[in-house]
Amino acid sequence: MERDTQYYIEKGFIDVNDNAEFRTIAEAASCFGKKYIASRRSYFRHPKEREKRLWFPKLYDNKDWENTISSDESVIISKSKFPEKGKEEIDSIKPDEDYIVVTFTRDRNSEGKMMYLFRGVYELDKDAMSYEKGQVWKKIADRIKTYPTL
Repeated sequence: MERDTQYYIEKGFIDVNDNAEFRTIAEAASCFGKKYIASRRSYFRHPKEREKRLWFPKLYDNKDWENTISSDESVIISKSKFPEKGKEEIDSIKPDEDYIVVTFTRDRNSEGKMMYLFRGVYELDKDAMSYEKGQVWKKIADRIKTYPTL
């Protein structure tokens, strides 16, 4: 398990099998061509691959979202704890746009420390989502290219 941003930049990619983990959103996000000092946002555009976003969902009980991942990590379900907000989120999805996220979940690592763990690249399954179920994300890749910071 490696926690060094520069290691992954030099390697040229992050793979799920690397068990990559980072202390902060900024450390993880800095693997993709832009140096982040800090970030409180958990969902924002990939600095190099503009069709993708970086996503940092919490996989533990929190005040806003209920996020779960399947045991094989192939599906993430994200549901707002506020039905009106959840409905707004789903209604704002554009049918002709792809939603692809490079996903680092906030969860406990094997040592019990809260970290951002790389889980892969997921795509929104618009046919499977609903107001009741929430957003359904299906894994499409275990690896993502990294970029040096310019």
